[in-house]
Amino acid sequence: MARHVLELSGVEAEFVLYPGEAEDVVEAVRVTVHGPTFPQRALVPELIVGRAEAERVSIAPDGRTIRGYFRMQPAEGASVTVRYGNSLEGTLRKAFRRRSVRPLPKGC
Repeated sequence: MARHVLELSGVEAEFVLYPGEAEDVVEAVRVTVHGPTFPQRALVPELIVGRAEAERVSIAPDGRTIRGYFRMQPAEGASVTVRYGNSLEGTLRKAFRRRSVRPLPKGC
């Protein structure tokens, strides 16, 4: 089955506090990908930056953004891919920039 192209228009990232292993909280990177539409399907899409797969991937109610969390900061210049199994995929080449990841607010 051929994959159809999923249009992606941009990406942003920020450091956030994220549930760790036990009951601790760790710093993670939340990556948000923008596009005209991300379909809500029974199959949860994959959000991949470089070789790393995001955890807790979700689509915004308006269907225009998808976000996921990375416990380790992805590699500089990594491609950002959103994939729905073997049917739909979009990639932003060399889209991830570590210097553009927004820091945690002071006091967190």
